[in-house]
Amino acid sequence: MSDPSRGIACPPRINARGLVGIALACLAAVVLLAILVSTGLTRSVDVAIIRLVRADALVEPLAVLRGVTTTGSTPWITAMALLVLMAELLARRPWLGIAASATIGAASLVDTLAKNVVHRARPDLLPPLEIEPGYSFPSGHATLSTVAYGIIALLLVHSRLPRMVKLLGVVALAVLVLLVGLSRVYLGVHYPSDVLGGWLTGAAIVLLFEALVRSRLAPRVSREASTEPGEGAADGDRAAPRSDPPGPA
Repeated sequence: MSDPSRGIACPPRINARGLVGIALACLAAVVLLAILVSTGLTRSVDVAIIRLVRADALVEPLAVLRGVTTTGSTPWITAMALLVLMAELLARRPWLGIAASATIGAASLVDTLAKNVVHRARPDLLPPLEIEPGYSFPSGHATLSTVAYGIIALLLVHSRLPRMVKLLGVVALAVLVLLVGLSRVYLGVHYPSDVLGGWLTGAAIVLLFEALVRSRLAPRVSREASTEPGEGAADGDRAAPRSDPPGPA
């Protein structure tokens, strides 16, 4: 039988309960932000940021964001979920692949539910560079990219790749998530507060996924710690006889 924790490293520093607590704090922040959005208290900040991002001097330099935004679209994220699933199946960790792909799929449902609860219309301050249907809060691209690339980053962290490779990978994925969010404001299809709501929602889902992984790994880590080199039967049984220390030569 294959080892479910095979190839997974980096013992957790924060336990699963701590991660769930942080995730709940993120969700509480999303609820608070939704209330502020619904009462119009975020509009002045939203308008200021939109006018800055869509300034005439930045329209051409930021045109690359038209392509970046695709990496947060539903078809692209679906492809990422399938790639993660296949990669983990090949690594003989089917439970991890299924959990990761299912979490990414669940993120889309959470985003749709939140949009239908808040009912925020799309921005109308400037002509949009793209047309998007549906409601605006939270940003689906921000939510899905945070979840998909956040989970991929966690899988990198838990892998046995060199530390520098992990660091570069995580930084690149974080930058990609930030650029996807910026692209939604640049294209005129989301308010900045929509993007922030998507990031917070996605972060909560990623934290819950990590809590699940750490809960699954915790028993394995405990067993390995109890059988580390130097901890033989005599260490496990305090009453067992031990050899005397060597005398002077």
